[in-house]
Amino acid sequence: MSIVVSGRVRFFVEGTERIASPGDVLHLPPHCWHGATMMDEEQVLMDIFTPVREDFLG
Repeated sequence: MSIVVSGRVRFFVEGTERIASPGDVLHLPPHCWHGATMMDEEQVLMDIFTPVREDFLG
């Protein structure tokens, strides 16, 4: 799941494009093809994974 906190983001999920703005929430099904392009100079996204993505932890 991704939550747009600030800025605008163009998301691509399984061939569908969506522009997301602050407050928008996107659910990404497991193993789906997805990507994003940042549309503003600055943006903040909050990504939530379950189960935890150990490969994303520093």
